[in-house]
Amino acid sequence: MGKGFNFSLVCLLTAFVCASGVLAQDLSFRAYVDKTEVTIEDQITLTIEVSGKRNLPDPELPLIEDFEVYSSGRSTSFSFVNGKVSSSVIYNYTMVPKKEGQFYIGAVTLKYQGQTYQTQPIKIVVKAGRALTRKIPSGGEIKGEALAGGGELFLQSKLDKKEAFVGEQITLNLKFYTSVRLLDQPQLTSPSYTGFWVEELSPRKQYYQVIEGKRYLVHEIKKALFATASGEFTVEPFELKVAVEGRRRRRDPFSIFDDDFFGFARGREIRLKSDLLLMKILALPEIGELPNFAGAVGSFKISLSADTTTVEANQPITMRIKVSGVGNIKTIGPPGFPELPDFRHYSSGSSENVNNRSDRISGSKIFEEVFIPKSPGKFSFPAIKYTFFNPETRAYETVATRPFVITSLPSTQPLVAEVPGVSYSEIGAGIKDLLYLKTKLSPPSQRGALYRQVWFLLLQLLPLGFLAFCWIYSNRKERLNADIVYARERRAKRVSAKRFKAARRLLSAEKPSDFYAEVTNALNGYLGDKFNLPAAGLTFQMVEQRMRSSGASSEMIQEVKSLLQDCDFARFAPTSDDPSQRQEFLRRAQKLIDNLEGVLKG
Repeated sequence: MGKGFNFSLVCLLTAFVCASGVLAQDLSFRAYVDKTEVTIEDQITLTIEVSGKRNLPDPELPLIEDFEVYSSGRSTSFSFVNGKVSSSVIYNYTMVPKKEGQFYIGAVTLKYQGQTYQTQPIKIVVKAGRALTRKIPSGGEIKGEALAGGGELFLQSKLDKKEAFVGEQITLNLKFYTSVRLLDQPQLTSPSYTGFWVEELSPRKQYYQVIEGKRYLVHEIKKALFATASGEFTVEPFELKVAVEGRRRRRDPFSIFDDDFFGFARGREIRLKSDLLLMKILALPEIGELPNFAGAVGSFKISLSADTTTVEANQPITMRIKVSGVGNIKTIGPPGFPELPDFRHYSSGSSENVNNRSDRISGSKIFEEVFIPKSPGKFSFPAIKYTFFNPETRAYETVATRPFVITSLPSTQPLVAEVPGVSYSEIGAGIKDLLYLKTKLSPPSQRGALYRQVWFLLLQLLPLGFLAFCWIYSNRKERLNADIVYARERRAKRVSAKRFKAARRLLSAEKPSDFYAEVTNALNGYLGDKFNLPAAGLTFQMVEQRMRSSGASSEMIQEVKSLLQDCDFARFAPTSDDPSQRQEFLRRAQKLIDNLEGVLKG
């Protein structure tokens, strides 16, 4: 019984190792499929994962005669942990069965550092299919064209939702169906996405699908759209140009220019166009002032880590605030920080990690902040709050970090270097190089003593004025470095003037879109700096809320909205204009910022 038990244990461990793949000290290697039982009309996805330190080799597929095998792309990722670099590569293959029966996918081979590794063979069962009555997928009309011989091409575009909030993801799905051999790579012309932030979803998929008894090769592309303003929007049709085989005709024996004189049929160019897509974008709910809302829409969580909690006074502590979740990671703004009179605060930048390998954009963004305690003691560092709008619950939600205590020790380094004492030398009696002292003085000048002169008194005030200037300049510079809101507000007008200067150089440019893009950057940059909002994800709802709280009139708010809309229209739907029209548009934008500067002062 003992031998039988040991043999069974060995078999169980062997099976577990084979199912999990092949593991080496520097290599992880495995192969698996999404399903092991399919019908003759179905398909299988074979995935091969290889991960290790560096210089990963490519796997070698076995001979697979019972399936049509197509590469569905590969993806690579890198990680850096504790100073060590590792990488991972995923290979995807689409397998279409040729016949019914029971088959095996042979071992996938990998050669690495002089050793050969193999995965376990995979068993696949292919069953008879049902009656082929499946229709073309719903969710949008498919535009297509029938060709000679029964071949067809189709183009389909659809949205996963037709109503969404500002900043909420809308997934656009584009599919190209073909059942004929293409003579060239298809040329896809995408529309302009006016009013949307667009992110590509990867990888692009390629698979087979049977529709009404005909097998199609499907090319699928997905894009994530994030609206930047509310209202009704459209996505213009996609256009696809592709060359396919033309029908052979009876050759004219008297024409040497017939299509198939040399035995080849002339290719035929087909142009396809998808549907016009309509959607309604809802404005975010207004519930009063949201001090911790930085424009994030989605579902997020927040965490905080510090490089240390015990530090000497006047020494820095680096805080890393990580915001992670599902949403447009690139446009989310930093969290708000409470006033901490015991610390000097500096922003050290941000970094982001975006994951676009699923149907939803997700990832994380890390904001680095530096805090410097001004004096020794124990200080309570409060919780950092972060507010976002969750489209699923249709409500604003707030997450927060945990508060903790920072211990500031007395500094062991003096703030100001000690100045050594100055030694004084005595003049001995033997020193002879002295000027002769006059004993008879001339009568004083009629102009009076020097210290009574006005110009002399004013001259004495110059050092005091210089010291006052240095003190004011130092305090202002320190505030600009410590107070990000103050710094952005003070530089807003100056930065916009530089951008307007760059736009003025583009008045006679051949591309009007470059000029209007520069004006848009000037407006968005000014509003973002004035209200301490991220310019990348700035929406009119955020600007309107801040302008109303600052006392701006309805006419001025409407002028801002109108000018931003005109900028977007001119950039993405350009019409013929001349430098004089651009000059008037630039004057209008500069006048608006001058008016805003008077209203938003301070």
